[in-house]
Amino acid sequence: MARKLQVVKPLVAASATARVQVLGGAYLIPTLRLVPPTRVNGEYDMEATVAAAKANWSLRGPVVVDLANVSSNGSPHMSPIRPAELKALFSSLKDANLVPIAITNASEDVKTIAWRTLQVPSIMGTRMGDEDTSSDRWQSVPAFDDTTSKDEAEYAAVTEESYAKDPLVEHETSNTEPLTTSPTHGTKGMMVVEGSVRTGQQIYAKGQGLVVMGSVNSGAEVLADGDIHVYGVLKGRALAGIGGYSHAKVYAQKFDAELISIADTFTTCDALAARDAGDVVDDLPTVVWLEDGVLRFKSVAPGRV
Repeated sequence: MARKLQVVKPLVAASATARVQVLGGAYLIPTLRLVPPTRVNGEYDMEATVAAAKANWSLRGPVVVDLANVSSNGSPHMSPIRPAELKALFSSLKDANLVPIAITNASEDVKTIAWRTLQVPSIMGTRMGDEDTSSDRWQSVPAFDDTTSKDEAEYAAVTEESYAKDPLVEHETSNTEPLTTSPTHGTKGMMVVEGSVRTGQQIYAKGQGLVVMGSVNSGAEVLADGDIHVYGVLKGRALAGIGGYSHAKVYAQKFDAELISIADTFTTCDALAARDAGDVVDDLPTVVWLEDGVLRFKSVAPGRV
């Protein structure tokens, strides 16, 4: 019996006709995490919720919405966000010049609501939740004490075995005052990542400073309420003092960042004036701090005084 052959046109030809190329890429899109809201008269006040979430940010454009605080968590006392409330949330975000393109950290019922009511997809979250900070991956150190002496404070945030020879501290002089470590107001010790932060990952040290033993790759993001130390190459985004602490600093063993932020002041690093002025030298130990509302950068050659 003769077989009937079906001719299928190659996908390349179809793509050429449509003039469309399918490409992969990594994009730096902020994640907006809602503060734990309370219901007023049985409903979430979404305008107030969005205002509280944006209190320390000046965001515009596309965002991913973290719905962990309004999703089912297994507790009988937790009522997840309702369809009308989710619509009100997205409406409030758009009124605030934000464009929600996806949700993350949502329970299955909330994912279903978002897709059925708003056709908004859910993406896999890479941000470490509060429960993850107690795992064996992290090592916390005691909180700073306001009465700690200067010499003790310089080493209180690091462990003796791994960090006593931090080159940014070892070569500090009176001419490089911003390189000294200092207690972080309102934070408790340091979160330590024993490895690198990969592209697409986002790590947040809530109420702490952050130490990354490896590198922060391009397309990765590290955030901390206190200081940030990167002992490898900083190629991604580093946001320190995100709770509004303007004395936070960012330290990197090798500096090639995409974006730096301290408190509510940030800058992209593709065309830094500090680099043109010679204050920033790629692949050298670098510190960033906030002074009079302006981000300052300083690179130091190891061993040079």
